[in-house]
Amino acid sequence: MSKNILILGQRNTGKTTILFKIIYNKILKTIPTIGLLTENFFFKNNKYYLTEIGGTPDSFHLWKYFYKYSKAIIYVTSPIIQNMELEYHLINKLISNYNKKILLIINKNKDKNIDILNNIKYKKNIYIISTNRIDDNIINSIKNWIYFYT
Repeated sequence: MSKNILILGQRNTGKTTILFKIIYNKILKTIPTIGLLTENFFFKNNKYYLTEIGGTPDSFHLWKYFYKYSKAIIYVTSPIIQNMELEYHLINKLISNYNKKILLIINKNKDKNIDILNNIKYKKNIYIISTNRIDDNIINSIKNWIYFYT
């Protein structure tokens, strides 16, 4: 049986980079996702579907349609995005309104990541990876999280 995992976040946070690194095991050149991107992969004899939804505000309404069919969410954020108020709102809304496991990946500029953590109101069902770069260790941590929590 396959398991659906959503990859969400605002634009330019590294969602597609993480998706491609999981699927192809290398960093590929990416362009901003318009709409959605779905790929599947096998890990420890399980099949997973990863669906990334573009990070522009006009794509946020799509989240609710895919959310109910997903086992978990990978939410990618970064302290360098322009609208941090919106970011805090999106993260807290996901955590408080839905009973899903959430992996929060805080990507880029690890020194400022504490600001994001301090603005998360609800800590239930959330797991956090904070990193400066997406390397093999981070990808292995993500894959293991997917395996154990879905």
